[in-house]
Amino acid sequence: MFGVKGSVSTELRSFKALVVNDPARSKQLYAEGEKLIVLAGNGEYAQFKRHVNAMDPSHILAYFSAKALMASLIGGHLMLSTFILENGYPLNLAVGLPHVLHDCLRELPDYDCVSIVKLFISKGFDINMQVIHCILMHIDFSFFRDIILFNL
Repeated sequence: MFGVKGSVSTELRSFKALVVNDPARSKQLYAEGEKLIVLAGNGEYAQFKRHVNAMDPSHILAYFSAKALMASLIGGHLMLSTFILENGYPLNLAVGLPHVLHDCLRELPDYDCVSIVKLFISKGFDINMQVIHCILMHIDFSFFRDIILFNL
């Protein structure tokens, strides 16, 4: 459902072509994606789930999936975040999708970050992995901000 179809750059090229060829449909896809982000940020789990189930899975673009996951994590809605992660969100960074854990470690207070890191560890994500296009690892951000992650 939230998986990347090929790679992020392929998805973006397809969406760019759709904007040129069918502007009305591209606006509809964009509006549906923005609604996902708003519902996730507000923690409206039931409405988010209903909206996702009503959408065609091919209409859920990776950009909106990443933004919705980030909004749910920053809002502290870990149940909604878990739903996104368990329904195909790619923890494999080879698809070109930046990992939201970097942003969480940069923006949130440390007590919020610990629960987010615990969530990612429970889903099998290696927090010591280096992110594509960045020389730092997630653990580096925690050291810079004095976030204690080793009590996990």
